[in-house]
Amino acid sequence: MLFYRRLPRFDYVKPRSLEEAFEALDADVPVKHQVYAGGTDLLLKLKSREVKAPKRLIDLKGIADLAYLNWDPEDGLRIGALATSREVADSPKVREKFEALAQGTHLMGSNQLQNRGTIAGNICNAVPSADSVPPLLVHDAKIVCVGRD
Repeated sequence: MLFYRRLPRFDYVKPRSLEEAFEALDADVPVKHQVYAGGTDLLLKLKSREVKAPKRLIDLKGIADLAYLNWDPEDGLRIGALATSREVADSPKVREKFEALAQGTHLMGSNQLQNRGTIAGNICNAVPSADSVPPLLVHDAKIVCVGRD
C-alpha cells in the first residue's frame, strides 16, 4: 500500500453545533462531503488514496451535544457520536451493566486509537473487525440518526 506524505486537498469545516453541521452539509449541495468524528480510519484511507477525497471534510468533534455517555435506569445506556472507545471501555456503568461492550471496546486497537476512535465510527466503518458491533447486537442496541427534522 502506497502512502502519500500529505492528505489530498479538501475544505475543512469544524462546526460547533448541529445546526452549523447541517448548514455545512447543505452548502453547495452537489459537492461531495465527508463527515467524521474520530477520523482514525478515514484519514488513513484519504492519505493512502483508498477513498476519493471529498470537496469538504466536516469534523464533528466540535459539537458538544454529540459528546456524551449517559446511563439512565429507564432509558438505558446512551452513547453519543463522539464517545470514544476509551470512554466506553472505562465507564463504570458500562463495565457493570454491559461487560461485553466494555471488553470489546477495550480490545479495539492501540491506546491512541481508543482515545481518538469513536463507537459511532466503528459502526459506520462497517468492517468485520468492528469490535463494538457484536456486543451492541447482543444488547439489542438501537442507532438514532439526527437530521433537521
